[in-house]
Amino acid sequence: MNIKEGKINNSQLMFLVASFMLGTSTFIHFMDTIAFHDSWLAILTAFVICIPFVLCYSALAKRFQGKDLIQINDIIYGSFLGKIISILYIVYFFLLLSLNLKGLGDFYVGYVMPETPKPVFIIIFALVCAYTVGHGLEPMARISHLTVTYAIFVITGTFLLLYSEVDFTNFLPIFELPIKDFIQSVHIVAAIPFCEVMVFLMVMPSLNNFGEVNKYMLLGFALGALCLLVISVRDTSVLGTSSFISNNAAYQTVRIIEIGEFFTRIEIVVAMGITICLFIKICVLYYITLASIAQLLKLKSYKTLIIPIGGIAIIIAFIAYDSIVSHNYSAKNYHVFYTIPYQFIIPPVSLLIAKLRRLPKRKGRELI
Repeated sequence: MNIKEGKINNSQLMFLVASFMLGTSTFIHFMDTIAFHDSWLAILTAFVICIPFVLCYSALAKRFQGKDLIQINDIIYGSFLGKIISILYIVYFFLLLSLNLKGLGDFYVGYVMPETPKPVFIIIFALVCAYTVGHGLEPMARISHLTVTYAIFVITGTFLLLYSEVDFTNFLPIFELPIKDFIQSVHIVAAIPFCEVMVFLMVMPSLNNFGEVNKYMLLGFALGALCLLVISVRDTSVLGTSSFISNNAAYQTVRIIEIGEFFTRIEIVVAMGITICLFIKICVLYYITLASIAQLLKLKSYKTLIIPIGGIAIIIAFIAYDSIVSHNYSAKNYHVFYTIPYQFIIPPVSLLIAKLRRLPKRKGRELI
């Protein structure tokens, strides 16, 4: 049963993956309190480590062309165990959706409009995302290349405008970090921005051509990782040790920019970029949560779930954590371990079982 609407091409997948990753740029700076000036090295190391896992996700999608994660689980693990695994994934997707909505509210209250109640931002943003998701995957995919282009323009432009403030001695001494802290920081980057792209196992069935899915999935991943690396280098080289005590170093960095007496408050441009990337990420999470539930329940369309699931997500976003500090503490000490089965264990095991059992079984040219 296909409850998804519309098709996307490989280049749209690439930009959608990059936009999704950039939506996390405002949430991972708590990693700086562990890695300090070696944050760039943690990002680079996590990128290399995560490449095989990203290729694993795309290999699964290519092997089971037209099948989403829920269907793949049923084929590989059987109806009973497959549905249990799928329910666990749905909970994971839903928590990501709710926590990213909360993160958006925290960002706006903390940095953009501190006098406005957080629920206002969460509700308005959720409604806009619900409207977008109601029109299917294609609208998100069509604007994703504009999102990435805007993000690259802002990242490059702010780096150039801040060049006079750059001090590369802020990266010294290199490799001073204890190995335990370095491993923890690499794990954080791998689990939160990087291997979250496994959610695209619910998106890739909508591809109109699976021939180069590995290439474009990896290109999107590399583009997103490169942007996050440049952001980290920019923030550390400009702020130095000050970046380690900020909940959002990327936003604090661009506040330094002033050109004459008229061109100030450029951080609004950055806030727009963060908002757009978060919009893409939350829409993708909203979409895959709805699609996975609809697939599990064998509904004809996910659209009947938009309002109830969105409403529950808003409520959880309201009540989850009482501060950014507690949210960050939970993310780096608990969330990264909770994600291990979903990102690093089940997908590789699924691919291995599929290869050993030569799944999916074929009858002529049709999948059984």
